[in-house]
Amino acid sequence: MEKSINETKPQTAFEKISPAFPGCDHCIVFCADDGYMDLTYVSIKSIINHADTSEYYDILVFHGGIDSAHEDIYRDDFGKYDNIRVRLADVSSIFDGQDLYTENRDSFRREAYFRLVTPWILTEEYKTALYLDGDMLIRKDITPLFDTDLGDNLLGAVKDYWGICNCYMPHDPRRAYRISIGLDDIDTYVISATLLFNLSKWREQFSLEEVIRVCASKKWQQHDQDVVNILCHGSTVFLSATWGMIEDYGNNRFLPEYMYKEVQENGGDPAIAHFGGERKPYRKKHVRYDMEFWKCAEDTPYMGSLFGRIKSTEHRYYLAHVLDRTGIEHVPSKDGTDLYYKGVLLGKEKYGFQKYKVIQIRDNVLHLECSVGYYGLCDGDTLSVEMIADGVRHAPIKTHPETVWNRTVRSVYTGIVAVFELPLTDSGKMRSIRIAAKADGEETPLSRIKYQRFAELSGRFKNDYYAHNGWIVQREKGGQSIIVRKVLPGLILGKEICLLSEVRKSKKVLGAQKAFVLRLASDIVRPFVRKPIWLISDRMNHADDNGEVFYRYLKKYHKRDVRAFFLLLPDSPDYERMKELGDVIAPFGWRHKMLSLLAEWSVSSQIDTVYRDPFRDYGHPYRDILRKTRFVFLQHGVISADMSRLLDKDRQELDGFITSTPKEYASILNGDYHYTDEQVWLTGLPRFDRIEDHREKVVTVMPTWRSYLFIGQNSATGEWDVKGGFENSRYARFYHDLMHHPRLREAASRLGYRVQFKCHPTCEGHVEKFGFDENVALVPEGTTYADIFSKSALLVTDYSSSIYDFVYLRKPVVYTHFDEDEFFSGAHMYDKGYFDYEKDGFGEVAYTLEDTVEAIIRYMETDCALREPYKTRIEETFPDRSANHCEQIYRKIKLKGRY
Repeated sequence: MEKSINETKPQTAFEKISPAFPGCDHCIVFCADDGYMDLTYVSIKSIINHADTSEYYDILVFHGGIDSAHEDIYRDDFGKYDNIRVRLADVSSIFDGQDLYTENRDSFRREAYFRLVTPWILTEEYKTALYLDGDMLIRKDITPLFDTDLGDNLLGAVKDYWGICNCYMPHDPRRAYRISIGLDDIDTYVISATLLFNLSKWREQFSLEEVIRVCASKKWQQHDQDVVNILCHGSTVFLSATWGMIEDYGNNRFLPEYMYKEVQENGGDPAIAHFGGERKPYRKKHVRYDMEFWKCAEDTPYMGSLFGRIKSTEHRYYLAHVLDRTGIEHVPSKDGTDLYYKGVLLGKEKYGFQKYKVIQIRDNVLHLECSVGYYGLCDGDTLSVEMIADGVRHAPIKTHPETVWNRTVRSVYTGIVAVFELPLTDSGKMRSIRIAAKADGEETPLSRIKYQRFAELSGRFKNDYYAHNGWIVQREKGGQSIIVRKVLPGLILGKEICLLSEVRKSKKVLGAQKAFVLRLASDIVRPFVRKPIWLISDRMNHADDNGEVFYRYLKKYHKRDVRAFFLLLPDSPDYERMKELGDVIAPFGWRHKMLSLLAEWSVSSQIDTVYRDPFRDYGHPYRDILRKTRFVFLQHGVISADMSRLLDKDRQELDGFITSTPKEYASILNGDYHYTDEQVWLTGLPRFDRIEDHREKVVTVMPTWRSYLFIGQNSATGEWDVKGGFENSRYARFYHDLMHHPRLREAASRLGYRVQFKCHPTCEGHVEKFGFDENVALVPEGTTYADIFSKSALLVTDYSSSIYDFVYLRKPVVYTHFDEDEFFSGAHMYDKGYFDYEKDGFGEVAYTLEDTVEAIIRYMETDCALREPYKTRIEETFPDRSANHCEQIYRKIKLKGRY
């Protein structure tokens, strides 16, 4: 039963705290227990690192009883400053006998409520007190906060933007809960991490006993934060988000527009970074400002404690190398050499693991692709790998260094990808195969074995198997080896029954029970499939790309040979047009999932996993079946840059990679993509078959996207969610200014041209963030690319690969490289490749807004006539425009067939 708010309980007497400096009427407060003293130390140190020597910093840490070692550390380290005092105070007696609810969160302690009694712990000489959470990094001087005019309000606080957004999310229970406790003004709820107390007003309005009673009166879901909002509702000055910025988890987009702007306007360079939720530097790699945190913590007495919080061995190796590689200690042990950093065990000197990438039977040959890698190798150590089959060692037929695309960890991890082929005989003998690795000539155990997303086994079930043409591949008991043998059909059926039984009973694998039903259904239906099933797609919410063109070709010319289906969401603007062709299915529905288990090929202009695996996180029970569906990447355009970070074989495992020009073909085949001429096909794009030239006086501005301005792809819709601050990015500002440029508008009007903007499909749902006025012509929704290329006389782009469709028609282009440094910095997925825009490009390259405008006007003044040397370059790139590109692709696919 909840306690009455009117109950009274005498409190234990305690000695109030007076200011540390005469005349200083404000202080900074933290609350901590033993487990939070290390983090609080770093927060205090970050305050000191940005302190103004002309100001006083009176810092108090409230606790409920801590180890005396903390007191010694704080006293010794913080006692050397003339203008800074750090004092620890045990205030737990105030809450003696009170039941403070904390049970709904493992990491939450009753000390969090201590902040709420700050006004009665301090003497009346204090006017204001600033409470800060201990998981904050202070990045600027804190004293300007004390200049906040609180008036007659109780509190200054930052709105809980990162919780308010949940109140606007469909089906999220947070809104209902806050309303249930009387906080129906959702937009005014504050976070209790940064609180500026108007101490006298608190003492006037409440008694200590009243505040404690509220704290203990209910099982608050958000504990002290709920209490703060109950007590201070309608009496709070809202502080800027810069005083407590939490990184966007991807939900801020649900905020009302005015609140979203408040966060974005103040989040670019926050005064305080709050590591709220799971994104804490010791839990996740690459958290925003994490290296600032570790640099602040590095030379403190608590570095070992903080480093010990990191659970991931790989994270520990990474951090130790980035911070201070020379600080890693090598300590001999019984089974090798252990590595320590700051007294914390990293792991073995050679900590390695293996990843199976591809396990296939091809014409009675086992084709095996895997990688091995180590953390903790010394500089100069070599790495080699062998396959051991029944005790016989086999060298790989091909190797290359494993790509680690986070460039900051390349010195930490060393890996090698190896390809093996083992001829098999029909003797029925079981072959036992394992991978052995040598680091600096010494064979070292591989402690972890993983099966990557394109491996035929998932590693999640003991009855995992892959079968092909009478051969079966399984994991050996213990998981260190795989076994291969020739079997009769009845044994394969038996393995399927065992796997189905295990899937049905599984409690650990997501969606296992549904997988049992769907996998069984596919087993039953598969013998009755008479024609090869091909799944064709562009984006899930749009057609009008190479996928649509190829689908139309199949429907017109190969309807008898192939049963083709097109994937498209019903609310797509292209749905009705595509539905007329027939066999259009909704992505991720049961029909799509069933067809994915029956399909021979998946063919798409897009590369993301959602376009070839409808199960997403639930796909482990289908791994062997899904890998029998082979994937052709039609591409969205022609690759001019180095996109191996996105498209290399280790990451994507493409069975067909479409290219359009000899230079592009050579760049893929000879670059760091690791494909062979079996997978890379020089056929040209399907779109080339449909483009025609019916030019009008139209200039189309059509940029590509920037991956670093987006959070990630929504797996349910295929759309990308934009990061906060998009509208203030160089990208958005440039195209805003270009489309509003007065000279460009005047010239277009004078010369009779329409300048229109075509948003990249990734940005289409966010076009309003460019801030265009009503005079900016946007390409109407539903307009096909073919129509754009046909009617436009000039195309203006930055790095869009779609430009090749346009120059295929012998029309001029203008490149605008206003952010070349940023675009090729590694933040986006492109690196500079074989294509030099100045030497190989099909139009002028402009680097500023004014130069871009000038180039466009010059073309309009000459009726957009194609000039040299660009005309010659285009002719050399596309000497033959009579090729039937769809037919070439179809023949390539049919030639490949199944293994």
